[in-house]
Amino acid sequence: MGDGCGMKTDLKSSNFYWMLLRVALLCAAVVLFLAPMVWVSSVGEYTDITVTGRHILLGSSVLQPALNEAGLDPQGMMQISFLLLAGAMVLSFIPKKTFFPVALIIFSVALAWLSVHHYGWLEKSKYALSWGFGLYALLAAAAIGFNFVGAGLSRLNVGTGEFKSHMALLAMLIPGLVFLIVFAYLPMPGVLIAFKNFKVYGRSLFENFFKSAWAGFDNFGFIFSTPDARTMTINTVLYNLAFIALGLVASVSIAVGITEISNRKTAKVYQTMYFLPYFLSWVVVSYLVYALLNYEYGVINNLLRATGFEPVDWYMEPNYWPVLFVIANLWKYAGNGSIIYTATIVGIDSALYEAAAIDGANRFKQIRHITLPMLKPTIILLNILAMGRIFNADFGLFYLLTRGMGQLRNVSMVIDTFVYGALASGNITLGRVSAAALYQSVVGFILILATNWIVSRISPDNTLL
Repeated sequence: MGDGCGMKTDLKSSNFYWMLLRVALLCAAVVLFLAPMVWVSSVGEYTDITVTGRHILLGSSVLQPALNEAGLDPQGMMQISFLLLAGAMVLSFIPKKTFFPVALIIFSVALAWLSVHHYGWLEKSKYALSWGFGLYALLAAAAIGFNFVGAGLSRLNVGTGEFKSHMALLAMLIPGLVFLIVFAYLPMPGVLIAFKNFKVYGRSLFENFFKSAWAGFDNFGFIFSTPDARTMTINTVLYNLAFIALGLVASVSIAVGITEISNRKTAKVYQTMYFLPYFLSWVVVSYLVYALLNYEYGVINNLLRATGFEPVDWYMEPNYWPVLFVIANLWKYAGNGSIIYTATIVGIDSALYEAAAIDGANRFKQIRHITLPMLKPTIILLNILAMGRIFNADFGLFYLLTRGMGQLRNVSMVIDTFVYGALASGNITLGRVSAAALYQSVVGFILILATNWIVSRISPDNTLL
């Protein structure tokens, strides 16, 4: 494609789309700063007020007295939005951070919308969004599009036709990408509730958010100030470490065992049997466990009585439950975890096993020297991701399986059950619940980065990033 001066523009060059990305971000920043964002019919003695992004960003509009009286501050939201846009611009110059600007752009649009929407309920009269915010959102969408195209061209060799060969796979990513944007990135501004003393003033979430006072980091204090902080933290971490380690062994063992079955129909039957528990709700599982552990009528206690042993009151004896939690977790999730390992084993080149068999290696040696080493990248990747969930507990496992018995509180208390119990009793606010969730997410993110850094020092080829 050529322009009027005879210069050619290479539409297959990622640099061209990176340039368009930066231009779109620069234009979006200008629009966000200068364009009319909202028209307000009346606030107090003022009428027909046009508010630009500059007014909101710098707080320099005739609405400022009304804002001060209400104790509201949309300027901070707009300033954060502007800084996120600047951060996206900076990241667009770093080739290895190709998809990072997308999150910042989406977050910036969401915060700008919150800031603009603020005026809609403040003056309680009809208002209309002007072309400014719409143009800004359009430029942000264009920037995201240029980012994806540039990133795709950077990572695929389009000159050899490899890009076209991946089009079907890229198209399959679209539903998941849309789901991720709608349900993961767009709700991100909700993390700000963790820094608010959130109260309900009306039906509108925006009204409740803006009228609620800022609490800073006070909401995070209840997690660490409670006497149970040490117990629930230790339980959460140790249980998850046990689940990760033993789950890895169980999942890999199931995957190897299933792939070693020569009869495919038999292998599918076994795989279905292992995978079926994953579809059962913890509510259903809790009743199954109760049928086994009930003191008077439970299957296990009836067997103990029949063999001359004393029955055990399982729901009054906390010493047994750490083991029971691990068994229940493995029973429910090991089959599901084995699917990825099974798919990896199936994809291993059969010529490797044939060559090993010719050299005299039996099946155990083939598993040890071929299957397990080939599974290493998958094992490392899944366990890096698992480390990010080490501060998140399976609520259904720890709450429903114990049926909420107080005698089992010390062994079943994890962060999730503690927050639920405090919320149900009315002792904490929504802001504190959000703070707990944000705390878990931030710690998980840090653990993923730390684990990935450790792996990069040991085995650079198997890192996540």
